[in-house]
Amino acid sequence: MDKKNALGYHIKSLERMIYHRHTLSATRSYVDSLTGTHGWVIRYLYKNRDNDIFQRDIEKTFGVRRSTVTSMLQIMEKNGLITRGSVPYDSRLKKITPTEKALELHRQISSEIDTIEAELSAGLSEEEIASFIATIEKIKKNLQK
Repeated sequence: MDKKNALGYHIKSLERMIYHRHTLSATRSYVDSLTGTHGWVIRYLYKNRDNDIFQRDIEKTFGVRRSTVTSMLQIMEKNGLITRGSVPYDSRLKKITPTEKALELHRQISSEIDTIEAELSAGLSEEEIASFIATIEKIKKNLQK
């Protein structure tokens, strides 16, 4: 199969373009220790601040392996972006909470994330976006088999 028709090639290429665009525009201007992924996790925690969020929620939401999320959360905790604390109903679970530092960063980068999302969807109709997302979800299910 040539590159023109290889889904994996196009998906990886798109992922790298988004990563570089996000990293260069959003995170570098605020703090060197914040990665693009940290920004997305902070945004997720902010949007779900009224719910208890645990590591497994981040794994599921972002489709990332447990070991990867563990490492990322350790770095975020070390950098003062999150805290992990017990919940009264299950001592095995550690609730992930953004710190004030993370909330301030969220305020600073939120509009830049919105700008990137607008760039990604420019010229696309709602139907095209819905179709693209449905296709991506099918591909993800294929890989989960």
